[in-house]
Amino acid sequence: MDKKLIEITEFELKTMSQFSHPGVLRYHQIIRSNDFIFIVMDRYSSDLDKFITDHKKDSEPIPRELMLSILRQLVNALAYLHNFRKVDVNGNTLPAVVHRDLKPANVLISRDGERVVIADFGLCKDAAQSGKTFAGTPVYMAPRLLYIVKLALPLMSGLLVLLCMSSLL
Repeated sequence: MDKKLIEITEFELKTMSQFSHPGVLRYHQIIRSNDFIFIVMDRYSSDLDKFITDHKKDSEPIPRELMLSILRQLVNALAYLHNFRKVDVNGNTLPAVVHRDLKPANVLISRDGERVVIADFGLCKDAAQSGKTFAGTPVYMAPRLLYIVKLALPLMSGLLVLLCMSSLL
């Protein structure tokens, strides 16, 4: 495994292991062996990108109640991540975190479609330090990052995920 990739992976694992929220992917165990990292985590059958694509392919709309449930879970998870007053299981204060690459492919979904979690925190950043750099998938970035317009557009990525799903109504 490339050293830079190991650094990114270890940063992501360290970051995610601190969080305890039903909308954030949980790691149960991390096993390092030579150049490999094995991760034991909750299992999800797919991601939101495939879920949306499958519904489009089958010309089957996502039920409104399910779409709203998914959005509610995402908004709750983002509110948790962005909260400056959250604590870990030991009562230690955790930083507010900005994901920086929220898109349907980084939202895992259960087989029945009822449960979603945010995954892939490789580009995340402490919210208190973000703003100096930007990263992510351009099509899902807030327009202010692409056009250098200083507008407050919180949860823009979440709204784009909703737009992807709502095109199936």
